[in-house]
Amino acid sequence: MFENLYPFIGVVIGALLAGGFQYLNTKKQLQNDIQKLRTQIIADKKKSSYELKSKYLLEWLPELIYLADPEAHAKFDYQKTLQLVHKIQLILNPEQCRLEAELNNAVSNLASLIQSAICDKPDNYHLLGGQDIVIKAGRNVLKKFS
Repeated sequence: MFENLYPFIGVVIGALLAGGFQYLNTKKQLQNDIQKLRTQIIADKKKSSYELKSKYLLEWLPELIYLADPEAHAKFDYQKTLQLVHKIQLILNPEQCRLEAELNNAVSNLASLIQSAICDKPDNYHLLGGQDIVIKAGRNVLKKFS
């Protein structure tokens, strides 16, 4: 009487096992796809952030360097200089990136040199050196972003 049920029970057990393995395989594949999507979203967000930072730095750094140029100015505009310094420092993340910390310091030092030039007779050698340091640090940061 039960001999006729054995093949049927075998087919049911086989179907349950195949379904279980298919479920586990699909679940693992979905987890992998979700992880890939997360990684892609994070990379896209970081790239977008870098593009925006690059855009701002390419706008603000040349202007700051120009404002610090002793050959271009008989009188320095310290208010405009401070605005640019603050803008640049707000978009940098010196705690997480050594290159951004170097640029942050270079920008601060250049502002200090401009302030000294306003108070005393401008020291062209130090101003031009400060510009050079900002240019090199800016290039390094922009290279990192590209």
